[in-house]
Amino acid sequence: MHGLGDSGHGWAPVFRDIRGFLPHVKFIFPHASVQPVTLNGGMAMPSWYDIFTLDKINAKEDREGMLRTIAHVNELITEEIETSKLSSDRIVVAGFSQGAAMALLTGLTSERKLAGMV
Repeated sequence: MHGLGDSGHGWAPVFRDIRGFLPHVKFIFPHASVQPVTLNGGMAMPSWYDIFTLDKINAKEDREGMLRTIAHVNELITEEIETSKLSSDRIVVAGFSQGAAMALLTGLTSERKLAGMV
């Protein structure tokens, strides 16, 4: 999962060469929805959830946005299990920056046993 302001397309080239070494692995690069990001003056951009501040002491988190993203990723996992006939313990969720936070939250809160989180 990509970081703030990026898209799944931004990460696909990074894995192009790796695919040759892992032909049995399917990579899926989802895209966050475009939404206003408070930290960036309300500018709309691809974001998994809103970011209000970088102040870690008085941080307010977009819990609803995070829960929506977790639900979306779980839907993607369900689709993959149904279409590919994979068991969930063969699925890894991974991300960068904001996407990494969501990959970890998804993995930690999943009702399914996943292969891992990166």
